[in-house]
Amino acid sequence: MMKIKTDTLKFITVLYVYIVACWGVHSQELKKLTPEDYHLWSTLGHMNISDNGRWVSYAFLYKQGEDTLFAKHTQKDILYTFPSGSQGTFSPDNTRFAYIDPVKKEARWINLTTGKEHSLPGGFQYDFSGDGRFLVVKTRKDEHKALHILDFKNNNQQTIPDVAQYSLNVDSTVLAYTTEADGAYTVHVVGLNGKWNPERIIENSANRYSRLTWDTTGKHLAFLEEMQTDNKKEKNHKVHYGPRVNSHARVYTFNPLTHPGLQKGSYIPGSSRLILSEDGERIFFDVQPPKTEETKKTEKADVQVWHSHDKRTHPAKADAAWWSQSPKLSVWWPKTNKFLQIGTREQPEVILTGDSRHALTFNPEDYTPQFKYGEDYIDIHLKELSTGKSNMIIKKQPYNIYQHTIVSPGGKYIGYFKDKHWWVYNIQKDTHTNITSGLEVSVDDITFDRSGPRPPYGSPGWTKDDSDILIYDQFDIWRISPDGKTRNKLTDGRAQGIIYRIYEPVENGQHFFGFTGKCFDLKKGLTLEMWGNITKQSGYALWKNNKEIRQLAFKDKWLYGLQKSKRTDSWMYLESTYNIPPGLVYTDKDTTQLIVQGNPHYTQYPAGKSELIHYTGPNGEPLQGALFYPSDYRPGKKYPMVVHIYEKKSQELYKYITPSLEMPTGFNPVAFTSDGYFVFYPDIVYTLNNPGISALQCVTAGVNQVLETGHVNKEKIGLIGHSYGGYETSFIVSQTDMFAAAVAGAPKTDLVSSYLGFVWNDKRPSFWRFEAQQSRFLGSYYRYKKEYINNSPVHQAEGIQTPLLIWHGDKDGQVDWYQSIELYLALRRLEKESVFLVYPGEKHNFRKKENRVDLTRRTKKWFDYYLKNDERKSWMNPE
Repeated sequence: MMKIKTDTLKFITVLYVYIVACWGVHSQELKKLTPEDYHLWSTLGHMNISDNGRWVSYAFLYKQGEDTLFAKHTQKDILYTFPSGSQGTFSPDNTRFAYIDPVKKEARWINLTTGKEHSLPGGFQYDFSGDGRFLVVKTRKDEHKALHILDFKNNNQQTIPDVAQYSLNVDSTVLAYTTEADGAYTVHVVGLNGKWNPERIIENSANRYSRLTWDTTGKHLAFLEEMQTDNKKEKNHKVHYGPRVNSHARVYTFNPLTHPGLQKGSYIPGSSRLILSEDGERIFFDVQPPKTEETKKTEKADVQVWHSHDKRTHPAKADAAWWSQSPKLSVWWPKTNKFLQIGTREQPEVILTGDSRHALTFNPEDYTPQFKYGEDYIDIHLKELSTGKSNMIIKKQPYNIYQHTIVSPGGKYIGYFKDKHWWVYNIQKDTHTNITSGLEVSVDDITFDRSGPRPPYGSPGWTKDDSDILIYDQFDIWRISPDGKTRNKLTDGRAQGIIYRIYEPVENGQHFFGFTGKCFDLKKGLTLEMWGNITKQSGYALWKNNKEIRQLAFKDKWLYGLQKSKRTDSWMYLESTYNIPPGLVYTDKDTTQLIVQGNPHYTQYPAGKSELIHYTGPNGEPLQGALFYPSDYRPGKKYPMVVHIYEKKSQELYKYITPSLEMPTGFNPVAFTSDGYFVFYPDIVYTLNNPGISALQCVTAGVNQVLETGHVNKEKIGLIGHSYGGYETSFIVSQTDMFAAAVAGAPKTDLVSSYLGFVWNDKRPSFWRFEAQQSRFLGSYYRYKKEYINNSPVHQAEGIQTPLLIWHGDKDGQVDWYQSIELYLALRRLEKESVFLVYPGEKHNFRKKENRVDLTRRTKKWFDYYLKNDERKSWMNPE
């Protein structure tokens, strides 16, 4: 650790910037950025802010070299550095900072006032108590683990040997831990209050304990006990529950072998969830039902039977079996020993209501086979847990990647989106109310240009006590009562051209597949994210009940990573522009300051600039694109340009991209702008049944608008895209000779064979991709044959005049690599100029460093040859 006076750093920084500024009057005096310099760049991460807002921590993370952790005072000139440090945290009383040193393999902590530092060898996990008085550290030496509780007030330490795991309650005032020694296992709890008096919950058992779980009040504890069985793969477990820890209260036990409510052959797996109701009356856990043999072999041959009317295709049947035979959420009332298995074979999926007195149940197989992923449906049933009674409350409710159904945290209501409106079901009254009928704005996404029904803009959750549900429209946030009679708009983004969204919850609930909404206490206010719909500005604001919105920051920059101190109105966030790396900014009611600028050496290199380009789509739509200038730009000179495409990309106008060769899709714009290229990111909007033609029209319109600036050589323009962008690239070059070279990564090239193929990651046919998702068709190939063929690169390959580099990983489960093979063979037969790079073992995005580097280098060399007349590499030539 090193302590540095930050006024000295400020002087050095100011002097450094002044010198660079003097040197940089003419950009030719700056260094040209090359791949040999990329190792100098780090990522600014691991940010934390102390509870009183007086300290912040951050780290510089390097792909090559040692990471460094820092702790800096926000008001005084104090900076601590911790080489190789990670997992840094401030104590709740703001007096200490702890972290893990993975190199020295120890836990370390520093007194922020005195600067004195301490360590525990072997420390790999730690937590502070709620008041910051205690530090709990788990250490490991060889096979031995121990738990150390350090009391900073009394300057002493308790050491507990043979600790397997530990868990602090919600306010970190009580510690639970398990010990394992000489075949005996115990569970203890102890209050972190200075009185060392551990209480044994269970002792001298021959069975291992696991999954120590506290309830939200911090008073009740549950855990599992592994049972001795002959089956080593499927261990059974008891559930133990301590209703009032540290009070010598009775511990209740659920034994799956003896409880009469459990079906014979069922067991509780070690991976079971443990959920405690807030009132301490109910414990929820998973029960694995006895396995049933679905089919019996009637033939000796090793054969798969694929029937055209199966609910699921054969590759997906294992998943279907998982739905029906997966562990089922169950509930146990410890005081009465009552038990109910909530999930069933017919209704396997369970969503608890906020008060955990009811549950929503459904079966994902209700409407199979379903060919439209955006139109998957379920029938939702409501089960009263105390009686086990169940009835269907919502029929044919959309169930997909968009959040259509959320339960209220208080357990009174269920909000759901259906038929372009938000509805609320009142559990007690058994009524359904359309709460957005007659609202002057749409709550379904009017900008949605994929096939399938338009999804909602969303709902972040509910207000405290289930008073209101919060709903988004395109720009604003609405507060609507469950009966729909009271509607208040909290923001005025539409008039301002600003999109407002809630940034963070004040209080979180249980999350089940996105069904459970978050709870917001409006008396405490809301933190909002802001985006300029046209300007691409970003920022944050504070909403106070019935008061004006106060902006924290709203800039021509990309702002992200906001954090707030727990006890003061102090904030920090990251900000960047295209040509300035992310910096950490601190703000409070009195001041705003840059805490640290990431990669300050960026000033040694020319960086260019970004600019928003406005153009018009094929149907008169106003579109935008982000144009990035060469770092050595000179007015009057014409430059080559690479166009990177994937749906809408203008929102990346202010995003800083770290120089790197390790790009998972082979493209880094900095490698081009630092070497004399323009880079253009155009927006694309789509007409259904014509996705390729839509991309062609939007991209060429954007490029023509850039050409109007006079900066770009129209004979030296390249095109690149990956995945859907790879499809768009390969189609566009079949329709125009605007581009001198192109690169298509993992492209879908034959829409007919792709439609009739599998998405192996999902183990389902590709129908849904076309009929209700990104491929953007109104129906099946058999209904729209002409449109499928007209938008297929393979079927239009005769028109390709542009040299095309194709690449694919042969283990791609998103887009089958045979799609690239088809285009390669088409171009081979047509004797077109093309190179196909195949990377064995790689998936849709490359994982191996050496392959990422190789692809990134080859991509650059491909464009360098065709757009800058550089040397033609040997791999570009036929053998």
